[in-house]
Amino acid sequence: MAESRSKFQIILLVVFSVFAVLAMLIFAGAIKIGGGSTSSGPTGEAVFWGTIPPQNFGGFFDNFNSTKGQTVTVKYVYKDPSMFDHDLIEALASGVGPDMILLPNDFIMRYADKLYAMPEASYSLSNFQNTFISEANLYVGSKGILGLPVSVDPLVMYYNQSLLGSAGISLPPATWEGLISTLPELNKVNADFSISQSGIALGTFQNVNYYKDILSLLMLQLGSPMVSTGTDGKLYAQFDQALPSSSLMPGVEALKFYTSFSDPANAARYSWNSTMPNARDMFLSGKLAYYVGYASELFYIQAKNPNLDFNVTMIPQVPSSSTKVTFGKMNSVAVLKSSKNIPAAFQVTGLLSSAAWAKQLAVAFSLPPARRDLLAEPQSSPYIQAFYRSALVSRGWYNPSETETLPLFKEMISDVQSGKYDYLSAVANLNKKVQLLLDKYSL
Repeated sequence: MAESRSKFQIILLVVFSVFAVLAMLIFAGAIKIGGGSTSSGPTGEAVFWGTIPPQNFGGFFDNFNSTKGQTVTVKYVYKDPSMFDHDLIEALASGVGPDMILLPNDFIMRYADKLYAMPEASYSLSNFQNTFISEANLYVGSKGILGLPVSVDPLVMYYNQSLLGSAGISLPPATWEGLISTLPELNKVNADFSISQSGIALGTFQNVNYYKDILSLLMLQLGSPMVSTGTDGKLYAQFDQALPSSSLMPGVEALKFYTSFSDPANAARYSWNSTMPNARDMFLSGKLAYYVGYASELFYIQAKNPNLDFNVTMIPQVPSSSTKVTFGKMNSVAVLKSSKNIPAAFQVTGLLSSAAWAKQLAVAFSLPPARRDLLAEPQSSPYIQAFYRSALVSRGWYNPSETETLPLFKEMISDVQSGKYDYLSAVANLNKKVQLLLDKYSL
């Protein structure tokens, strides 16, 4: 009986493997389905779940579904971000889940075991890396490619042109050192250390919109891998590690640098404190010179204060580094193992990430595409130019859980500012707790 069961399991594995290869060949266009002239590929409907409101797509999916010669259609289902995880897990448990999901890079580890990976034989790693920006490598798992990227939302620096002009600053700084040199002309600090006008909003967690992402950006700029893969294939947190052949600890240096802007004793940098308004609100009021935010915030800023004289540029860089880096949030299209129509799902995934449709998606999202060829196209808008240049150098890290790591970064900042820990101990504590989260997942 045991031998029969073993043979049956082997047969199932072989059948599944053959089906997987066929699905990938269909996706690549090497095999056409259907015997007549009316069908040249997979057919049917692919259900696609995502957290982007349908109005953001405009008529994109109507155009996609009505394209001449199209053999598959997409049914997009919007899910509230706060309910996405709950709804997807319940749907998968009930056997009624979607075929595809819009997968942010922060959820790669959460869903890796539920995704249908594309093996090297069907989509080569070199082709993938030549097509998409470097951050897309986050979607490469041990069994293949877990999703095809469609957009990236990079951190950029918005700047108030009126404040810079009044201070005699003709151009926004390209480096952090250059930015610090402009702060004496931009900060208005009172005798009681209150601030009526600020150069930049950094150093706190209470009123800085993206403190975790900004700290991640600084660590990445200083050379930290954040999380790396060990020889055993497991993921390891690297926040408290020194660089190879160097005593520099990017995690510690990034934390020191970030918190220095809220330290009244640091006269050269003191620009912000926890009693001030929200950073974006301060920028909208015209009293903040530099605001670190996402490309996706452009329309919000324009709508909230149409009279604000501002522009956008790339995030300042570390002067000693020849490699430019910013932090970016990516979205990819990923196929679920539980899909009832895997050939159609892969057909749609390939089309949505292709140059023609990815370009239209970028317009619908109002975000840079993740494809290198599209990012190389010249842009007339200075805003779009800054966004595209930033997208090309966007990076990220294997975040095991955004909801669980966000409070850990908050705790790290609080611990050094309260005197509970020194910088090294605070970063080591973060490393230990992130590692516990990483141990729950695998790629």
